[in-house]
Amino acid sequence: MAQTIGAWIRRARQQRGLSQHQLARRARLSPSTVNRWEREQTRPSIPELEQVLQAMGVSAAERLEALRLLHAPRALATLQQLTRQMPHPSGELNPPLLGDLLRALRLRRGWSVAQVSCALEVSERSVRDWERSHIIPSDEHLHALCYVLQATPEEVAFILTRSLWLAPPSPHPGREDATALEMQAEALKQLLWQGATEGMELRLLTLEGQTWWHVRRYPQHGALLQWVYTLCCQWYTLHGRVSQASNYAYRGLRLLDRERPFPRNAAWLIMAIAIECAETTELTEKRLLEAASILHDWLPQFAPWPEYESWFYRGMAEYYAQARRSDEALGAAEHGLQSLQRSDNLAERQHECISRALVLTRVGQPHHAMELLTPPENPLPATQVNYLMTLYEVCHALGRLGQAQDALEQARQIADDHALQRTLRWIHRITGA
Repeated sequence: MAQTIGAWIRRARQQRGLSQHQLARRARLSPSTVNRWEREQTRPSIPELEQVLQAMGVSAAERLEALRLLHAPRALATLQQLTRQMPHPSGELNPPLLGDLLRALRLRRGWSVAQVSCALEVSERSVRDWERSHIIPSDEHLHALCYVLQATPEEVAFILTRSLWLAPPSPHPGREDATALEMQAEALKQLLWQGATEGMELRLLTLEGQTWWHVRRYPQHGALLQWVYTLCCQWYTLHGRVSQASNYAYRGLRLLDRERPFPRNAAWLIMAIAIECAETTELTEKRLLEAASILHDWLPQFAPWPEYESWFYRGMAEYYAQARRSDEALGAAEHGLQSLQRSDNLAERQHECISRALVLTRVGQPHHAMELLTPPENPLPATQVNYLMTLYEVCHALGRLGQAQDALEQARQIADDHALQRTLRWIHRITGA
């Protein structure tokens, strides 16, 4: 695959048996202009490139590949114009871009735009333009970004290629591409539930980009993109990046097929929206009750799956408990326990015990909570941290301050190791440091 626009033009011209002079004449350009492009001395503008593409009679996939190789905001603008003329099923104007990866790495680090701008000694506007892919950072700034954002070797290798697009369109898309994308999504799902973290931002965004291009060609495969959005939603929810998770949740909901039964994995989309509602701003009674209401309103959709129904009841119980609505909290917790009687899922039973202990503690029954609380067997870091943070609250309520501090430190260590920003924010709120 050509790595520059000049090399791409030369290859496409030679494949069609054209000389530089012949191509220039067809495109109504000077031969010296085409020559300079192919020797990487200059680069074509969008109108010039379009003249060349029309002269060679390229396919739609070749046109998108040529635009990708321009590495320029004008290429992005052209793609968005094309997408407005023929809307993508997802409603997104473009697939994931280099700027999306840079933003994901910043949020993984837990940094603000201001912190990045300070570390690199550039303006905040520059950082925002990079993250929006309006401007491609210089080589110097790309190296610096990789360093301050602690990118993995795989991420560094990718970022330093300065490609605007995270995934080019397949030149010959087909049903086999959908099968390959399904296999990639399943592999990432397994990694996610095994607790893998390294390089997941790049893997998820690349898969999203590949699927976006595929669904652009095959709109009937929109459910595949919805699955990928749900996978991204799961990842960011588990890692406490609630705004990103909610963003993917709304994208996934837009792609749901209203003519088909509600998919069970859509529970993650609703839960992410509820979490974002409660935690985007300060925890207030109004926001907590709104979050509980979101889960309550969607409950009927998940009645066929007791694990998800129980999960929604647990979420409601925790929000009610935080809002000091003890009766509602205990009632929702009891409904969640009843739902789980229809399931033999051990992991969900462990989640239920942890949640019930948290609710009981917050409604003034920490002794009863301690009787329920046992370490989970689930190795997922987010689950381990949830248990430790609950243990902290129970022990603190019982006056066992040493045990509470030990649980908090263990939670902090896991959160640091796995970039669990939601937990780190909780700990910061608790300790003020």
